[in-house]
Amino acid sequence: MNFVGVRNIFSILFFLIGSQLFGGIEQSKVGDSIHNPETVNLLLTKTFYDKSHKMLFQSRYFFMNTNNYDVNAPDFYANGMNNSLSYQSANLLYLFKKLKQNPPPISTLTFNVEYSYLSNIGSSDFSNNNRYEIGLFDIKNPSLKSMGQITNLNIIGRFKNLDFQIGRFVPQSPFINAQDGRLRPTYIQGAIFAYGHEFLPLRLNVSTRLGVANQFLVRGSNEWCSINQSVGIYPSGVNTVGKALNYLNSVNSNKLLFFPSLHIVKSNETYLGTIATYFDSIKLSRTTENSLNYNLVYLNSLFTTHLVELKGLLQVNRKINRFRGTSGLYYTKSTAFSYGFMWIHQNSNSSNSEINYIDSRATSNVFSAMLSLRKHDFSWDYQITAAATRISKDGRYLMPREWGRDPFYTFMPRERNEGFGDLTALTLEAKIERSLSPNFINLKRLSFTLGCGNYLLPDVKDYFYNKYGMPSYQQLNTILNFQFAKNKKPHNLAIQLWYVQKFMAGNTYNQIKYELNKVNMSQVNIVVNYSYAFDI
Repeated sequence: MNFVGVRNIFSILFFLIGSQLFGGIEQSKVGDSIHNPETVNLLLTKTFYDKSHKMLFQSRYFFMNTNNYDVNAPDFYANGMNNSLSYQSANLLYLFKKLKQNPPPISTLTFNVEYSYLSNIGSSDFSNNNRYEIGLFDIKNPSLKSMGQITNLNIIGRFKNLDFQIGRFVPQSPFINAQDGRLRPTYIQGAIFAYGHEFLPLRLNVSTRLGVANQFLVRGSNEWCSINQSVGIYPSGVNTVGKALNYLNSVNSNKLLFFPSLHIVKSNETYLGTIATYFDSIKLSRTTENSLNYNLVYLNSLFTTHLVELKGLLQVNRKINRFRGTSGLYYTKSTAFSYGFMWIHQNSNSSNSEINYIDSRATSNVFSAMLSLRKHDFSWDYQITAAATRISKDGRYLMPREWGRDPFYTFMPRERNEGFGDLTALTLEAKIERSLSPNFINLKRLSFTLGCGNYLLPDVKDYFYNKYGMPSYQQLNTILNFQFAKNKKPHNLAIQLWYVQKFMAGNTYNQIKYELNKVNMSQVNIVVNYSYAFDI
């Protein structure tokens, strides 16, 4: 690891931790990019009478270091920073006199804009077979040291049960990266319309979402481009007979990507009674929730992809009053069992060509399942999750890496299973989380996650099923998250330490191209997210 990289890490960490000794922040979602839609939407939620204009400053520091175990293979490191400034208008509907006199109860309309600026503040040479670090910046122009772009430029509205977002924004889809291990997520230019309705007698919530996009700002790039031009920016692998692919600018669609979805959720909470002891009283309840989710991704010249997912939850809650009859002195315990199953089916919409992203008449099927047990005990949370995925022998599962992500339950960061068929994956993950009382550095929450996976892939020379020449591997992820909070001040800080190891479990025929940055390697990631919100 380069000395400059180490110095940059510790100087930034000491500055941010030191700032916590003298100032407070609110709790934020651990490990997630602060540019993800969940975080931003929480900040941008408005009531009809909210006349304030809001500003949000966000900063994300990322250190990455990849160590290849082969003595003849190069190692890499990167230090990157993303600073952005966002503005959200007051509720525009409030400006109309007529609506001011007769305000609808839940109607909002806001204008939003964000400018994001990325900086390479000290990295190794990206010209020599680099795979991961270059993705923090611009993969098309690796020599650029800084770059800026307008990322968000949209209007967000709500009228009764109808929500919409039009313009440029981070989408919400299981197939598009809202956040991951990069400096900046994927943005789209398009529109999303969502409608929901709750059937109270049945305890049923039904929502549907229609999404459409005509441009992407691909993570790891700095140019807005059409849907067609976005496919092929990343390395393309080989076709089904082993010939190198280069399909950049060869996709010829109607330039519109459609990604609608449907969600049906049925939930119920049942009171089970009260148990009284000499000192305590315990109120018991049971929560159940079952959901059916459907997602579609359609591009007329590429593919049609369907995702059907069933999820369920059974949770037993115990609300314990420590001193029986004393108001307010209670704590909660719960035990939850959850499951999930998904099926992904994909058909080609492409004509047959050697440079096509997907062969004509190609099809694929993916099955993924998980079981999870979670226990909450006052300020402690324990969770263990087992998952399995099978990509059948029907063909390769494909989703452009430039704007896609793996929705599989067996996904572990730093490797995807896109581009493969005849694949079996098994994972086991354990997580411990602790909520902390106020302390001198304002540490609010601490979590530790340990995950391991065994991925059985087709042979690297089985080109029909193996697009990227990836051998079978085992992976170990260790993640430590810190959250800081104090006095409900409009600051957010989260620090993530993340270590990845990948071990070879398949034949590489003694060729370095099948090992370099793929297996027999380790990686260190340090991510610091900070944000500050204020009214103007």
